[in-house]
Amino acid sequence: MQMFLSGLQYSELDAILKEFEVGLRSFVSERIIQKYSDSSDFESIIQQLKGKFDSTAIGVKPLLFQKYFSKIVYLENEGRLKNLYSALVFTYNCYLKQEHFEDNKVPNLSGILDLMFLLNDPLFKDFTNKFGLEFEDFLGLYLRIRNSSSHPGSNRISIEEARQITHFVLISTSILDIRYFWYVDVDEIKSKISKFTSSLDNKVILKHNLYRIRQNHEQLLLRETELSDLEKFLITNKRTSSSVVLHGYGGVGKTSLALEFCNRLVQRIVDNQVSYDFIVWASSKTEELGYNNRSGHISIKEYKPQYQSFNELINLICEVIGIDNYSTAELTHYFDMCGRGLVVIDNYENIQGEERILFEDFVSNHCPHNIQFIITSRQDEEIADKSIEIKGFMDVEIGVKFVWEYCVINGYSEKFNERELNEFISLSCGNTLVMTLMLDRIFEGIMDMKASIESLRPLRNREMEEIAEFMYKHMFDSILNENEKTFPHVRKILNVILLYKEAIDLHSLYDLTLIEMNELETVLTIFARKYIVNKVKGLYELNEMAIKFVSLKLIPDTVQIKELTEKIHSYRIDKKQSIERLSIHIEKNSRLKEIIEHWQPNLNSETIIIAQAFNLYKDCATELHKINRNDLVGKKALLSRIENEFEKLSERSGHPYVSFQKARVLSLLLPGSYQDVQFRKYLIDTIRSSYEEAYGIIYTGDHRNITNTRSFPAFLMFFGIFSLVDDKNPVEAVKYLEMASDLFHNRNESEEENCANTSYYLSQACCEVFRTSNKDIYLNKALKAINTASKYFRAKSDEKSLTKLKDLGFLSLFAQWMNGSITRKSIINSMKEYNNLQKHLKPFVSLINEKLDQRRTDFQNT
Repeated sequence: MQMFLSGLQYSELDAILKEFEVGLRSFVSERIIQKYSDSSDFESIIQQLKGKFDSTAIGVKPLLFQKYFSKIVYLENEGRLKNLYSALVFTYNCYLKQEHFEDNKVPNLSGILDLMFLLNDPLFKDFTNKFGLEFEDFLGLYLRIRNSSSHPGSNRISIEEARQITHFVLISTSILDIRYFWYVDVDEIKSKISKFTSSLDNKVILKHNLYRIRQNHEQLLLRETELSDLEKFLITNKRTSSSVVLHGYGGVGKTSLALEFCNRLVQRIVDNQVSYDFIVWASSKTEELGYNNRSGHISIKEYKPQYQSFNELINLICEVIGIDNYSTAELTHYFDMCGRGLVVIDNYENIQGEERILFEDFVSNHCPHNIQFIITSRQDEEIADKSIEIKGFMDVEIGVKFVWEYCVINGYSEKFNERELNEFISLSCGNTLVMTLMLDRIFEGIMDMKASIESLRPLRNREMEEIAEFMYKHMFDSILNENEKTFPHVRKILNVILLYKEAIDLHSLYDLTLIEMNELETVLTIFARKYIVNKVKGLYELNEMAIKFVSLKLIPDTVQIKELTEKIHSYRIDKKQSIERLSIHIEKNSRLKEIIEHWQPNLNSETIIIAQAFNLYKDCATELHKINRNDLVGKKALLSRIENEFEKLSERSGHPYVSFQKARVLSLLLPGSYQDVQFRKYLIDTIRSSYEEAYGIIYTGDHRNITNTRSFPAFLMFFGIFSLVDDKNPVEAVKYLEMASDLFHNRNESEEENCANTSYYLSQACCEVFRTSNKDIYLNKALKAINTASKYFRAKSDEKSLTKLKDLGFLSLFAQWMNGSITRKSIINSMKEYNNLQKHLKPFVSLINEKLDQRRTDFQNT
């Protein structure tokens, strides 16, 4: 079934309507000018009509009265009524002269049609009676189609609408005298209509059910970018996607975007630009927010969903494409045999549990690539290949543009006050559903912009209650029901975020709710994915729509509000005082100040936690000083206290410094731990885990900026030294020490000591890896590190530097002997200088001797 006009048909209809319009304007202008010979008579009759339409005295506001009362009020302002009469006079003179004799303005179409209705009795009754009660519908359809022609290619006209409007024009040309059609002969207009209607019978075969969609689809505004992305993903890319999800919060326009894409796709199919066998639209929508045409009140309209289960969806698809035996097997067989097909799953978030599992298995495992899916949902769905987030028009400039364009396509020309318009966009949160509901009522004369703004203020009025009820059910209700069994504290979390009055960090949420950190993070992740909360730089806040329209339903009773508000107030005062005390402490402690600067906490609460972790190192060292080196009982008791303190910090923060500092503090317990193998193993495993956790958080979390500070290579150096000396893992040591060395080397001269120490341990690690792998590349790396470290330590005279320099000399000798760059005689002579080497270097001595023995044996054999 062909649903919309092709581009050529659209142009043909536009030409017919414009040619007919000249005759209609001539007819209307003659009747009015002959009845009201000057502008004062014309203005007088309009004033009388204003009194008839003014319903203020009776206290009731019928929609039709308000609509035309508002139109008359608009015409009275800024001399518009007089200008309209002048335009009618010019149109009448053109008709008398049978030519457009000079450049001047004629009345716009909406003005002509309004006058036909306003002055129906006594001027146009003989004409309008021919159409009966449908006359106003014809006028509305005529105006909408003509407005659409002002934006070619941006709006569609259905075949049925084209038949209706050409029928109206054809009857009108038979009623009106032929003398009015001076611009184009009436017979030529009728001939074009005949040719045009014949072309409507040339149908393109496309199986679809788009005509069943309940949504009254109007022209889509300001979504060309999203439409272009959809087209790229599904049609124009060399490798097209099989599924795209359109996700965003309720009322933002996901369904309208999907429908617009389908309508444009049908147009392209009709014009033979693309080929599809079918388009199936499947919606699980159960209700929609709208306003009652009689009362003008906003209300929730209930719908019967097209499907609610997987089997119902399969049956719907089979029905549309003509499969008699409704089954998954028959459907997948058809999919394998057909060309391209598109299935639109609207409001997918309503499908849960087993039904969702069945659907996702069907799409992922049973549908070939030629079957494509558009999925609309209030959350991003993992099932789709691609995703497009649909956002509201919160940006004032874009929001204003949306409002003006919506006014244009609806033929509304009254200007809004800039300040009021900006406030309207802000209060509606840029939500297209809310904005269009309010604007439609302004167009109908039910309210003005000022009244619309008042109805959107966060008060418990009927308008807000209805919107809040709808938004709550579609943003929160299902999510709360779905998650409360697993996470019983979800409402508590939401209430704290709501009443905190500003963005709140995870640590403060933990302090105020005392909910386990893992549960908190999981719940907040769910809320962020479902557009209930926004997360920005580690802070959480309710989505604008949630704050505006859902808080009315979410907020607890008065007693709970009072208790929670007081708790939050006290907490914020305590937090402020703690931060002030910490600031003083930081200024007095240069080392802590440097740590804070380098580890870059995002929040004040993180700064407090870092300071506490920093102080634990000193506290532990002090306590350890009181314990005998070999007192394992005392050390184990201290370990328990340390782990308990760090567990408290970790529950409140996932900052990597906490894990790093835990590794450093626990390393203080390693000396003397050899006598208890299990205790030492536990310490090393825990330290390793803490280093790895810190490293992972830095690279995968919100703290990658730490990699640009001087503390990051220092962290890598500590991790590398631990891996080499205590964990006995030279391969890992090489990885971290090489990274640290490169970063130190690229920094300024103040890092020379750190760079030298890193190179010192790196040379040992490389020699250790060579010892077990026999790969010469590690000898080369060792020699490079030895050279870097030696340059620094040669300039020092302290005992530690001299010891390190001696170690480096020996490792250099080892590396050169093993890669064959020095002779047997040289190594024998040089080894005399290294009699008292440290224990960790003894294995290298053994390897040197092994090679010497092998050389001696080889020499004797030859």
